[in-house]
Amino acid sequence: MSLLIKDIIYIIIILATISGVFFIALKYMGDKRRQYMIKNFPDYLVALEYHQEKAYDMIHKDRILIYSAEGVKLDDDEFAVISKDYANLVFQFMGETLTEELISVYGLDALTLNMMEYFNSRYEDDEIRKNSVESLMNKDSIIDEEDNQWQKPMNL
Repeated sequence: MSLLIKDIIYIIIILATISGVFFIALKYMGDKRRQYMIKNFPDYLVALEYHQEKAYDMIHKDRILIYSAEGVKLDDDEFAVISKDYANLVFQFMGETLTEELISVYGLDALTLNMMEYFNSRYEDDEIRKNSVESLMNKDSIIDEEDNQWQKPMNL
């Protein structure tokens, strides 16, 4: 064999070895990163919940409060628009770095699904709307009682 062919084979063997070591190191680092994310999941969750709460409070104040105060639920189309705006606001509050980190923990679909679930449960548990509806119901029952009182014949 010529010296040139031996050198080429030697270089190929060295490159294959380096590639193999690099691949093993990369896999090891990926495994360590996943272990870190699982171990520190509560920290990720706290960060996500903080930004979700901040975004919900802002969306609620700007877009939902008027409906809640009147005891009215949003129609489906408006709800869909507001919930998408909410998700976008959460992503904006988190910033690119934290968003990418949380996407690596959850995946984009699961992260978005978790954010929508948070929004839906906060919206369904809206105390202002519940109190407004209860207040309206109480007013209606008082008015009904007063109407019934005037309609009864008086016994003389």
